Amino acid sequence: MLKSISRFFAAINGYQRPGELAAGAACGVILGVLPGGNASWWILFIVFALVKINKGAMILVMLLFMWLASSLDPLLHSLGYGILTAPALNPLFTRMASLPLVPLTRFNNTLVMGGLAAALPLWLISYAVFRLLVKFYRSYIRDTIIRPRLLPWIKRVPILRHMYRALEILFGAGEGVWRS
Repeated sequence: MLKSISRFFAAINGYQRPGELAAGAACGVILGVLPGGNASWWILFIVFALVKINKGAMILVMLLFMWLASSLDPLLHSLGYGILTAPALNPLFTRMASLPLVPLTRFNNTLVMGGLAAALPLWLISYAVFRLLVKFYRSYIRDTIIRPRLLPWIKRVPILRHMYRALEILFGAGEGVWRS
């Protein structure tokens, strides 16, 4: 997990495509909003692990949204309750409940159904936002963080030079980004 997170910081400062970073973060939003411990969460997790996205971004954003998800629970509950009690969908849910293995997805839980219903709009919005954030970071912020004017003086102080080298190793040396 720490390796994935350190790769995320190397990727955001490196040359990985913004779409891969944004897709990883958007998938993390979905996994963070859905309640864990059911088959639907694990199926999505396995699918996201198999596609080409930044796994570090997915894990970081997933952990953040798991922490923030309790504030979204009333909204997801209302959405899921509305879907599960819709008379037009009652035959579909009755049929799904009688199928083998489908009840393991806990689709009849209001939070799970609300999270699944909100997943596509959340993915699209968060993908667009994270892609813009990555481009903004790389255009305006990265160079001020990576190549500050104090860098030559920082490298002259022995303890700071060692810390700088450790950061290079941890966050992706060799990609030419942390070099002065």
